[in-house]
Amino acid sequence: MSFYTSLTGLNAATAELGIVSNNIANVGTIGFKKSRAEFGDIFATSPLQNASSSIGQGVLLKGVAQEFSQGNVAFSQNSLDMAIQGQGFFVLKPNLTSNQTVYTRNGSFRVNNDRYVVDSSGQFVQVFPVNDDGSVVATGLDSAKSLQLPTTSGLPKASSKIDLGVNLPADAEIIPQQEQYKSGAAVYRFDRNDPNTFNRSTSITVFDSLGNPSIATIYYVKNSNATIEDPTNKWQTYIYVGDREIKPALLSAKTDKSEPLYIDKFGQQTTDPTQFDPTFNATAPHPLYYLNDQTNKVDSTPARLTGGFIDRATGFDFGSTDGNSIRIGASEITTTASGTWTNSISTGGEAAPAQEYSVTLTKGTVSRTIRFHSQAAGAAGTPATATTIKPQDIDELLSSTTATPATGTGVPAQSVAAALAALGLGYTGKAIDGSLTFFDIDGDDTFSISITNTMRGQAGGFAGSDFSSTTPLTIGSTIEKAQGLSNRNMLKISVDDSDPITVSLPDYLRGRSLSGTELAAEMTKAVNNSFGDDKYISIDSDNRDFRLFAELDLENLPAGSPLLGDYVDTAAAQNGDLTDAELSIAEALEAGITLRLPTSDLYRPNAPNSDNDIIKAMQTEVDAHIGAGVIKVGYDPKARSFTFKPFDNAFKVQSLKVTGRLNGDGVTNEPNDTLGFPATSDYTLVGAGTTQGSLRSGEVTPNGNEIINEDQRRFGIKVEYLKDQRKFVFSSGTTGERSLISISSADNVRASDVFGISDEYETEITTSAGSGLGAKPAITTGNKAGIDISGTFSVTSNDNIVNVTVDGIDGTIRVPPGAYTGTTFAQALEDRINSIAASDGKTINGVQVEYDPDKANFTFTSGTTSEDSFINVNGHPNFGLNSTTQVRGSVPTVTVLAQAKDADGNLLYIDKDGNETTKKPDNLPNYAPIYLTKGQLTFDTAGKLVSPKEGAKYTPFDPQNGADLIVLNVDYGKFSTQYSQPFSVLSLSQDGFASGRLDGISIDTSGVVRANYTNGQQQALGKIILANFASPNGLKQIGNANYVATSNSGPPSVGEAGSDGFGSIQGGALERANVDLTEELVQLITAQRNFQANAKAIETATNLTSTIVNIRG
Repeated sequence: MSFYTSLTGLNAATAELGIVSNNIANVGTIGFKKSRAEFGDIFATSPLQNASSSIGQGVLLKGVAQEFSQGNVAFSQNSLDMAIQGQGFFVLKPNLTSNQTVYTRNGSFRVNNDRYVVDSSGQFVQVFPVNDDGSVVATGLDSAKSLQLPTTSGLPKASSKIDLGVNLPADAEIIPQQEQYKSGAAVYRFDRNDPNTFNRSTSITVFDSLGNPSIATIYYVKNSNATIEDPTNKWQTYIYVGDREIKPALLSAKTDKSEPLYIDKFGQQTTDPTQFDPTFNATAPHPLYYLNDQTNKVDSTPARLTGGFIDRATGFDFGSTDGNSIRIGASEITTTASGTWTNSISTGGEAAPAQEYSVTLTKGTVSRTIRFHSQAAGAAGTPATATTIKPQDIDELLSSTTATPATGTGVPAQSVAAALAALGLGYTGKAIDGSLTFFDIDGDDTFSISITNTMRGQAGGFAGSDFSSTTPLTIGSTIEKAQGLSNRNMLKISVDDSDPITVSLPDYLRGRSLSGTELAAEMTKAVNNSFGDDKYISIDSDNRDFRLFAELDLENLPAGSPLLGDYVDTAAAQNGDLTDAELSIAEALEAGITLRLPTSDLYRPNAPNSDNDIIKAMQTEVDAHIGAGVIKVGYDPKARSFTFKPFDNAFKVQSLKVTGRLNGDGVTNEPNDTLGFPATSDYTLVGAGTTQGSLRSGEVTPNGNEIINEDQRRFGIKVEYLKDQRKFVFSSGTTGERSLISISSADNVRASDVFGISDEYETEITTSAGSGLGAKPAITTGNKAGIDISGTFSVTSNDNIVNVTVDGIDGTIRVPPGAYTGTTFAQALEDRINSIAASDGKTINGVQVEYDPDKANFTFTSGTTSEDSFINVNGHPNFGLNSTTQVRGSVPTVTVLAQAKDADGNLLYIDKDGNETTKKPDNLPNYAPIYLTKGQLTFDTAGKLVSPKEGAKYTPFDPQNGADLIVLNVDYGKFSTQYSQPFSVLSLSQDGFASGRLDGISIDTSGVVRANYTNGQQQALGKIILANFASPNGLKQIGNANYVATSNSGPPSVGEAGSDGFGSIQGGALERANVDLTEELVQLITAQRNFQANAKAIETATNLTSTIVNIRG
């Protein structure tokens, strides 16, 4: 057996010698991978054999394994040579149509006759297809293609884009604005041959489609510097190719996101007109608008009507400084009297008889004398004290609530106010400025006035026909008609397409003298109140009664005081118990007098028609029970409550209270919620001092119908008087095209003349429609509520007060405590805010309060819309009202569009094909594209390029040499600036070129193969495909360092060099065999010794066998 065992060893040594010899033989083979022998011993045993006594039977060659370690990389002179550093195999095809794939590490490639890249066996190198930038188009072996080198770069490429970055100096001269052009001595025209007509220029070579080069020159002319109206700097550019100009093409204006801009007739820009006009068609014919031409910004305006010039016989002369006044009355014939104080008057300084200066007013059977000065006679020989009466003394006495200069038959001395109330007269103005006026409150009754002047000193006092007469002068027939103006039915007005309404001034203005400005202000209030959102106060049998109580100083009440007279109930007989008790008026007041208002559905505080004035109705009822001139009824518009106060201290009224009516038991009171009178109340001190205090009721709650329907309400209407032009102007409260206003005469012919709107002024009346866009209201939003208001919540007396300012009117509202939801609380706020009024009669109207359940807050919007609109709300943080922002409304600015024109001044349009035309389309769209000015560069004040950011396009240019048209696009956007630095070219390139020849190949580490051409161009040809295997030792060798896949290697995994699992590619290099020659020689010696040893063993075994045979023989 030893013979056969040694024989297996001899065979193994022979195999190893062969493998080592093969490795040594291929030490110069590119991409060769060395092999090694793998042996196993032979051992045969049986189940019954003792393993410790078994003898091996030799060695067996189990296999030959390759080692795929990295070989050394050496550079070569062939640009197509490639070496893989890392894992992977090149992929080859035996022929162009073969389905077989071969893999190799041998990167020694060349070009065959058909310009394909092949290995030494003619197999084709496979690549992935790529884009121009080398990125792979498709992966996988199915998309692989054989690498082929084109001989040239193909056809020449015409220049289509110039990338240009320049700095244009900010301080450059604006040549078109030189004095010679501004003066008209010369007309500016650009001339490329005249350097005085442009600032700078830049040149670059461009190519046509045949590869012919030409010089393109760009000229720069500064047009304008930035201004407040147009904060941009503008440069005009001109391009010449050779000696021929290329005209700029239309270029749409775009946003920073490259979205085209469109413009409406107001200059508003949008990127999506279909949001506002679903029928918009971007290709429809439209006017030509350039973005940089749209600089004329104007405010939107309201509709206005301006009356005629009123300084004529039928009108009224308010004077050049608006110093004259017209008197408001119940009719055109005023029932007023007035006088001018000429100078101070004095009493004599010697012994003199009694001296007096007084005015006696008589109306019907009632007469009162107001003594401005009264002095008893001096004793004989005793000089009297000299006294001077000045006009301010008159004014002080008239306005005093404590002085009692007025007397009358059978009445104690009383204040001027009480005396006038008894007469049914009033007064306005002041003696010091000559405007003192007495008038009849009802407006159409006559009264007389006479002056008593027994002063002995310097002459003076009042002058004029009314106040100079010492004999009674009847007022009502001697005043010229032209001086008066009835306050009723002054004009009809329609605003913003509303139904016409008739406007009257309130009756409480009767007797007042108004300048033109004051008349306009009162008409503004009257018109807005007529169009407002107020409600009437409806008084019926359930809420008409209330009770008046007073505490008086009866001990000091003068004898003969009317309050000591018997109380007499009115015809309504609601105080029979007081009459039965035979009480005096003073005692009845202390017991409480029930007052009853006439029923009406049309009551309002300070109503234009006094018949509907609830204050007057209440005053009439008070006077009917206790006499005139005792207690004055008023109204506080801010608090929306009635006020009660004594006229003066003559009647010794110390305190007052007002409650609701007695209920059915005749003992307790019940509240009158409509009028704001509680069921019970404490007394309020009002007298026994130098001035009278005031009792204020609770909040009045209008409970009737709305004065005007919601769709007819209008807010913010203005009436103005232009004193320089002597005209009245009526303006709608809104701006924009929907703003309308019309004025016509009502029954008051005199008012039509005063306002300049009668037929006589027809040719002078001008009406201008509203323009632009609607003005915006003031809107303020509260914070998130501090409590949960998503459901029902409570309002208490601790958090129900809200302070409000709207359009200059201040007020405080109190929301009644109770349970609310967000919606009902908003409505409660809205109702109360819109009932606030100023002391001058101006009211808040149209405020809207909205509840946002998602944000748990409230939004307040003013009813008026203009820059004068204002709103501020301050309330409790429980409802998020503690820190709202003061906000004003706004009037939108619109652009007066400037349409482009041709050289002859004709308006330009763009037709459906995108061409310029002077033919106006039949229909113009609501929105039109907006364009950049041709050839213009626009920079902001920071020196950054504003437009064109995407490049300036130019119309096709014919080089007239048989080549195609050249279409250029110049991109300034990347680097162009306008800084305070010299002109400089920051970047300059173009994309055209002539034809070229192949000049070389480059291969990058990712395997992208690029061809380089003599015209400077590069072309990406493909990306080398690399393959890898799960078990490379399973590959089958087919020679020439090539392999094919087998089931043992697994399928190939293909990819790109440098990606996961694949090495990188070194171009112009080869991977040598990974054979270490020294190691292989050692292996060779070892294999030789093994061979010799096994041969010796065989020899020994043979000798032993021969000896044994000889012994046996």
